[in-house]
Parts: sequence; C-alpha cells; structure tokens
Amino acid sequence: MLFYYPFGNETAWANDNATKTNRHSPAELNVTFIAPRLQQILKIVGENSENRTADGINITGITFEHTATTFMEPYEVPSPGDWSIYRGGAVFVENARDLTLRSCRFLRTGGNAVFLSGHAKRCRLAQNEFAWIGDSAVATVGRLALADGFTVDTFPEDTAIESNHFREVGIYGKQTAALFSALSCRTPFVANVAYDGPRAGINLNDQFCHGHVIRGNLLFNWVRETQDHGPINTWNRAMYLQRDGPDGGPTLVPAWTHVSQNFIMNGPSGNRNLGNLFPAVYNDDGSSYFYISDNFLVYGGAKNYLGHDKR
Repeated sequence: MLFYYPFGNETAWANDNATKTNRHSPAELNVTFIAPRLQQILKIVGENSENRTADGINITGITFEHTATTFMEPYEVPSPGDWSIYRGGAVFVENARDLTLRSCRFLRTGGNAVFLSGHAKRCRLAQNEFAWIGDSAVATVGRLALADGFTVDTFPEDTAIESNHFREVGIYGKQTAALFSALSCRTPFVANVAYDGPRAGINLNDQFCHGHVIRGNLLFNWVRETQDHGPINTWNRAMYLQRDGPDGGPTLVPAWTHVSQNFIMNGPSGNRNLGNLFPAVYNDDGSSYFYISDNFLVYGGAKNYLGHDKR
C-alpha cells in the first residue's frame, strides 16, 4: 500500500510499506537529507589507566557533526544525583592524559558531544563551538568501586574547559547540560558562554573530590523545559573516600568548589515564564564546601538546602 502526504502543491512524501521505503518528490527544491549511522566519530582509549595511556594528543579545527541519536541506548546512574547519562559521545576519551581539543565545532550531535570517561587526566577543551547537541555538550564521568575513590585512579581530573561557546543543548535528552560532571576532580569551567537548554547549564551530580572552579562565565536561558533547577545545579547525597589533594592520604572531606565572577540569568524564558523563580545557583540536597562570591545574578539568588560549609 502506498500513502502520499502532500505539502502544498509542489512537494510530497510517499511511504511504501511493501518495500519499507520513503520517497520524497520535490519540485524545483534543492534539499539535502542526512541519515546519521554512527553514534561515535572519534574514540581515544588507552590500553589501561596505569602505564599504557593515550598521551599528548592535540585535535584542532575539526568539525564533528550529524551523529546518530542515543536516547534509546542504555543509560546509567553514575552517582546519587538525579541525572542518568549514556556513556558515549561523538568524541569519546578514556585512559588518556594531556589531550587537547581546540577550535573544533560540534554540530547536531545525536547524543553527547565530548565524553571524558574514567581515567582522563589534564584534558583541555578550549575555543570550541557546541550547537544543537542531542544530549550534554561535555561530560566528565568517572568509574568508582562503590564509594572508593582512593584506591582507584579511574576518574577525570584537572579538566580545563575554557573560552567555549555552548548553545541549543539537550535537543533530545532533557537531563542534559553544557557541562555534566560526575565522579570528577578539579574541573575549571572558565570564560565560557553557554545558553539555551532544557535544564541546568552546569550540573555537578555529586561531591566526589570536588575542587572545581566556575569563573567568568555567561550563563542564561537555561531550565527552559523543566523546573526545580537553576542554571548551576549541584547535589551531595553520598560520602566518598578520596585523596586529600593530588598526592595526599585518604579523606572523606572534598575540596572547596569556587563559583565567582559569573553573569548568571534565570531566563529570559524557562523558569521565569513558568511562574516559579528558582535560584541562579541551586545548591540542593546537602551541597557543601562551596565558596560563592562576586557573581552577577539576575532573577534569582543562591540556594542552600541541607548543606554546610558555604561562603
């Protein structure tokens, strides 16, 4: 059986169930169809996290675009925050050190754009553009044995994310952000411009290790499709064993995270239009060890729910 779906008088789609094909009949219309097949374009994975890592790789000026969607793939809950995530991306990195992604473009990815998984040390993302991203733009997600982050070294550490442009994030996934961080140490997110997404622009899913620096960023127009969130969202629902500094002994106390000199706006769409003005910095469920200062917050302040050690 053949079904026709006319569009005006000049263009029509034809769906042939017998052959399971779709046909498009444009009249004097130049149309390009792209059917992505690959969920991943570049995979950089060393043999192990000890002495066989992929080191010193520089990637500059490449456009990564049109990857397949991942929202029907298995998602995992890496830590006790609300969000789950698919461990994959257009660029996937694990067991690597000193990787640099500079001046690249990530356009219309079906899932995450860049995923730093497990042992990923001192990676740098600078001056890149991310637009129309299916899930999160950048994800840093470790692998721990329950709450033990001291005897293992399988987590991103010292990831520098600087001077990037993020927009239209979370086209398909709604638990998504410009930066999703879980089980990661010391992530500077500095001098970025990030706007237009369904939920938080920056989501810190737990308080393992901590020591992040969020400074000098412009964040606006987040939480457009959900509520009970802010442009920056954090959780702390579990205690972890971690190193006291890069070379220290075991501790249960994370390092302080600094949020300073940012311009953060709730809206102009999203939370404001829903009639519920949530904080611009949303420290939820026990979030602690935050130093928040010298920020310009529009249509929302900072929240502290069941947390401590906040300045």
